[in-house]
Amino acid sequence: MRMLPAFAVGLVAYVLGVFVFSQILGNLQNIKTQGAVMSILAVVMWALVLASGYFLAWRFIPAHANHYLLGLALAFVLLLKPARTR
Repeated sequence: MRMLPAFAVGLVAYVLGVFVFSQILGNLQNIKTQGAVMSILAVVMWALVLASGYFLAWRFIPAHANHYLLGLALAFVLLLKPARTR
């Protein structure tokens, strides 16, 4: 039963990470059409969302704040893995 909060924090971080990292990568891919200022502003905004999520995990569940980082790292690695298209 002690693993349930750790799993929940990791799962929420993974879902948040997949969404936010895909937004960041999409903004970086469209930097020519959006312009550099808008792309940098969007990346900073999404980075603040990730940082605030860590702050909330650290503030309310300090024992599981590392699980938040593990969930984000897993989302980032799996998002960067190239998709095979045929």
